[in-house]
Amino acid sequence: LKLPRLFCDHMILQQQTHNTFWGWAAPSEPVSVIASWGETEQTQADQNGKWKLFLKTPSHGTRHSLTIKGKSDTIEITNVAVGEVWLCAGQSNMGWAVRSSFEAEKEADVDLPNLRIFRSAREHWHEPLEMQRDRLTHWKPCDPQSAAETSAVSYYFGKKIHLELGIPVGIIQQAYAGTPIEGWMPWDIQKN
Repeated sequence: LKLPRLFCDHMILQQQTHNTFWGWAAPSEPVSVIASWGETEQTQADQNGKWKLFLKTPSHGTRHSLTIKGKSDTIEITNVAVGEVWLCAGQSNMGWAVRSSFEAEKEADVDLPNLRIFRSAREHWHEPLEMQRDRLTHWKPCDPQSAAETSAVSYYFGKKIHLELGIPVGIIQQAYAGTPIEGWMPWDIQKN
């Protein structure tokens, strides 16, 4: 039983919707996702071992957990938050880190555990990958170190929303300098 790196401790899910969960298991293996807020969904892996399901989320909150069960494997995910999740994608202007910004020193004591940051690796492949190859990428609560390495645009945007709404906020940073716009768009949109 395997999950993408996006599903790990300290993760955040979008509130009041059906969040997509996916992964890999043995062909035809039954898979369940059990949430601490009382929702459970089940599916079965296809003949290639791929599975996907949709899990309903409640209103914003913290201290949740998820259990993903296969036939013999179990994965526990702790410190899960539910709130607002934003994808921040783009080129060098989206990747420019807080530590390089003019006001970086003002964030030296930041402690916002319910502002969660997922900073994707700068991977470059000519074909889409099913699973990230960077095994170090994971969700981090916002502290001075995670803030410093995060995109300044993403960080200041996420911090503002988190403080104004008073709920958990997640930022998924996917930035790669100098990439062409075509790399960010599905082929069926580009081909015409």
